[in-house]
Amino acid sequence: CNIMRLVDTRFSGVAQGVGTSKIIGRVHLTQMKVGNSYHGITLTVLESNGVDMLFGLDMLKRHQCMIDLKNNCLHIGTGSEMVPFLPEAELPENAKQGKLFTEPDKKEGKDDKESSDKMDTKDDTGLSKEVKELLDLGFDVQKAEAALKQTGGDVSMAASILFAET
Repeated sequence: CNIMRLVDTRFSGVAQGVGTSKIIGRVHLTQMKVGNSYHGITLTVLESNGVDMLFGLDMLKRHQCMIDLKNNCLHIGTGSEMVPFLPEAELPENAKQGKLFTEPDKKEGKDDKESSDKMDTKDDTGLSKEVKELLDLGFDVQKAEAALKQTGGDVSMAASILFAET
């Protein structure tokens, strides 16, 4: 779609969240078709993180979207446009559970050591602060530690995984 010509590289940097990715720049305004409607959107272009498109909270707010989990769809605007979510079977292979945020150039062992170092700040009970936060949410120690290891010590993401399993 020849959109790379619109990228403003003055907005390059590093995106941080579940992982990190280099920001190539920003497309200040382009159109995207969602359902049967076209919407003006701003794009932040990332080098690569395995995600084709992430419709961010800023765009959800700008277009007054409502996530309807009961009906498994996204309502856009005042509700006149409804777009169904893809069923699991129709998702691309890299977007299926557990594969969305994997980094292709991850060095074995190095990141695992770093994430366990993050969780090694234990108090007198022998539990890390992160594990205690998950215990306070009602999860058991083993599941909390496993989820934290899986997310590199990210408590919010670990909690999301654990809530999704219940």
